[in-house]
Amino acid sequence: MAGKPRSRSAVRNAGRARAETAAECQLRLNEFETRVAMRLMASSRGTLTEVTVWLLQNLASVFEADVVMLRRNDQERGVSVLVDEWPRREHVPDPDPLGVVPFDSDRVFEAFRDLSEPLLTRAGESPDKYRERVQQAWGMAEVSMATAPLRYGEVTDGVLNLVSFRGRVWSSEELRSLGTVVGLLTQLRAWIHGEEQLQRSRRQQHLDELVTRVAVRLMSASRDSVSLVTEWTLRTLGEFFEVDTVFLRRNDHERGLTILVDEWPRRENVPDPDPLGVVPFDADPVFGATRTLR
Repeated sequence: MAGKPRSRSAVRNAGRARAETAAECQLRLNEFETRVAMRLMASSRGTLTEVTVWLLQNLASVFEADVVMLRRNDQERGVSVLVDEWPRREHVPDPDPLGVVPFDSDRVFEAFRDLSEPLLTRAGESPDKYRERVQQAWGMAEVSMATAPLRYGEVTDGVLNLVSFRGRVWSSEELRSLGTVVGLLTQLRAWIHGEEQLQRSRRQQHLDELVTRVAVRLMSASRDSVSLVTEWTLRTLGEFFEVDTVFLRRNDHERGLTILVDEWPRRENVPDPDPLGVVPFDADPVFGATRTLR
C-alpha cells in the first residue's frame, strides 16, 4: 500500500532543510577560504614549506580527503613531480610510483600537463595504468580524485589533488572552493617568485658595484700599497659574501704546489710549518681542484 502523500508544508520544510544544509556547507567553505587567505598573506619564502603542510592538512580535513598531494609540472622534462603530500606515507616504494611521473604515462597525468579548471575523477573511471600506479603507492586501486591546477598565465605550473579511498564525490561548490584556495596558493608562489627575482637583481647590482670598487682599488695600487690593498680586498669580499675566512693563493705548477699568499682575517697563532702554507696539489681533493680551477 502506498504511503500518504506529503503535505505542502512538509515539502516546504524538506526543501528548507536542504537549503540550510547547502548554506551551511557554503558558509564552511567561505570561512575556510578566509582562513587560508589570512594565513597565506602572512607567509614568506622562509615559511612556505610550513604553510604548505598546514594547507594540505586543512584541505584533507575540510574536504574529507584521505590524501592531499601538491604536484609540480616540469614542462621541459615532460613530467609531473610530487612536491608534498598529506598524510605522508610511512613506507614509500623505491622508486616512488607517484614521485616523478611522465605525462604520457596515462590519461590522468596527461591531463595534468595543461589542466585549466578543476577536474573530478570518479572511482572506476581511471585507466588501468593509473590504477596499477595507485595500487603500488597506496595498496588500493580504486580512488576518486578532485584536481585543481596552479596556473601562471597560460601555463599550468602544477596541480593539487584531493584523493578519496571511499569514493567521495565532491560537489560543484566544493570544486569551486578548491579552485579558489589553489588560486590563493598560486598568488603566494608568484609573489615569492617575484621577490626572489628582485632580490637576485639587487644582489647582482651590488655584486657589479663590488667588482667595480675592487677593480678601481687594485688598479690604483702602487708597489708600496699592494699589501694594504690586498688586505682591503680580502676583507671586502669576506664581508660581502658573509664568510668567515678568505684565502688568496697562487699556484706553482712546476713544483705542483699551491701557496698561501694572504688571508683574512689573519690567524694569530700560526703553526710552524703552516699546514695551509705550501701544500702539494695531491694532498687532498680540495687543493687538487685548485690546479685547474677557472
